[in-house]
Amino acid sequence: MRSAAFVNLLLRLSTGMMAAALLISLLLPSLIVGHFLLERDRIERELCVMRDAAPEQNTCHGNCVLMRQLNTSERKAQAPFENLEVRTQPSLVADVLNWPPVLPMRELAAPPLRVMLLDGIHAIADPVPWG
Repeated sequence: MRSAAFVNLLLRLSTGMMAAALLISLLLPSLIVGHFLLERDRIERELCVMRDAAPEQNTCHGNCVLMRQLNTSERKAQAPFENLEVRTQPSLVADVLNWPPVLPMRELAAPPLRVMLLDGIHAIADPVPWG
């Protein structure tokens, strides 16, 4: 009975998180505009393209920065998977079918005695060369 309550809690949490993410994505442009309105004086003074122009020639008043931020957020919304790269990976079915991995018999068997002597590998009963 406890597991059903736990699953129900997880379902409610995931639904709430998805609703919050949707709400934030819908409100993002208004959040950007609100931030711009609150910080308009600082943006006009420090970040505006026409900040060095004479006050009578300055027609931007920081709108260039606002437009840049809105265009960036719109581009990200239009292509959310733009930066993902596609990688091909081996099929999981092939890995499952070959489990556990089986080595060929020649890799499992010990090398013949003749090869062991030619390679300098000595048996346990051989005398120690320095003794």
